[in-house]
Amino acid sequence: MFNKPFKSTFVGVIDNTLKMTWLATVLIITNFAIIVNKINELNHSINANLVIIILLALFIITMFIVYWIDWKITRISYEDDVITVYKNLVFKDKYEFCVNKISSIIVEQNIFEKLFKVSKLRIYTNAKNKYKEDMYFIVKKKDAIEFRDKVFKDLFNSNDVDLIEEEKYDVKYSLKNILFHSICNISVTYMVIVVNVILLIFTMINDGSIVKEIMHNLLGFLITIFAIVLPVLYSIVTSVLKYCKFKLKKNEKALIIEFGLFNSKSYIVPINSINGFTITETLLSRIFGAKSLKIICAGISNKKSELPFLIPMSSNGRIEKVINHIFPELEYTIKTKINYQPDAVNIISILLIIIFDIVFFIVAQNLGLSILYTVGGIAISFLLIAIIYYFKRIRIKENYISISSGFILKKISIVLYNRIKLIKVSQGPLSKIFNMYLFNVYIMAGFFDSRHSLGYLKSSKLYDIRNKIPI
Repeated sequence: MFNKPFKSTFVGVIDNTLKMTWLATVLIITNFAIIVNKINELNHSINANLVIIILLALFIITMFIVYWIDWKITRISYEDDVITVYKNLVFKDKYEFCVNKISSIIVEQNIFEKLFKVSKLRIYTNAKNKYKEDMYFIVKKKDAIEFRDKVFKDLFNSNDVDLIEEEKYDVKYSLKNILFHSICNISVTYMVIVVNVILLIFTMINDGSIVKEIMHNLLGFLITIFAIVLPVLYSIVTSVLKYCKFKLKKNEKALIIEFGLFNSKSYIVPINSINGFTITETLLSRIFGAKSLKIICAGISNKKSELPFLIPMSSNGRIEKVINHIFPELEYTIKTKINYQPDAVNIISILLIIIFDIVFFIVAQNLGLSILYTVGGIAISFLLIAIIYYFKRIRIKENYISISSGFILKKISIVLYNRIKLIKVSQGPLSKIFNMYLFNVYIMAGFFDSRHSLGYLKSSKLYDIRNKIPI
């Protein structure tokens, strides 16, 4: 198939059109009343429902034509370790992707694609930071796998594709583990809503009003409870369906990550494209002592929905085990000696906060604010000193830097020295007095993961880190 230029299957046109139709339908349903009112304001004699149906039909036809044209003019070829995409309409465009610049390969199938036995193959490269794949196409499942295996062989100069095909996995997560991960990722907003509902029900039980409410308006009571709880259940169920059957395996060249029930995904991530890790926790996961682990690399780490974690919520021991399985030389442990910001940072912070408090006190008195508000504002400002001190912590190890940030909820970034592409050292008038430097390192990653600030460092620490970065 790949000896000459080919194109995606026509199923891709229908698939993309259906996605846009679903998006437009959701927007219409959620804003239906507003749309109807706007149409009626323009002309009361027009049937608003008919207008909406006609506009939706025109939108679907337009999207179909756009995707059909793109499908018609696009050709793909693969030869001499270069993937080439041709687009020929008015102008001839040609995009070339070198195999050795690929940072990840994804093969996925949604329900619609499974019905037609086709798969979508998406490729990310290290070319630039962006929020979508560099290229994708939809072909028959066996052709997608054949293409992936060919890229794998050329990428690693190897004919061994047993890593992809074998059923032995290093890490597997049961449905129970995925359910725990989904519960831990419930947003704070949903948690507040659910807690308020529970408190309301208990209050109604205590004062006896719940029986009266159920007797007089059972349907309304149930609808209210269901409407509040439904978003939480939806969030949990969709997360479980998305990440169930989670499996991870690794050899010396790449990671293979697979998950999904209705929308299955299989990732191949070369080890040399992994530039670090991020360990995060949510409010619920902190209570249970669990964290999730994510890789930092170009391509997939740009997009929030693209491989949001390497492993779901897990114990510290499992996270350490997975990191050391991928990079044994790191000998990583979460609980090691940490370095806080220099004491001079606190001195500067205190000076700045005292100046702020003096200005705040004068303004508060002129505005006639209560002394309670004034004292409260000053107390909060001094609380910031502790937050500033504990917010940024670093660990300087032989092969990596570990950067911990956060006060209540912590985030740990692990940056490998040999992946650092750029360092930036800044020194202002105040930091110069105390011989401190603001130190930032840059790696090849997504927009939000490329820069990592180590905060302020003394010159001895600064030179210690710089000497560990290979030139």
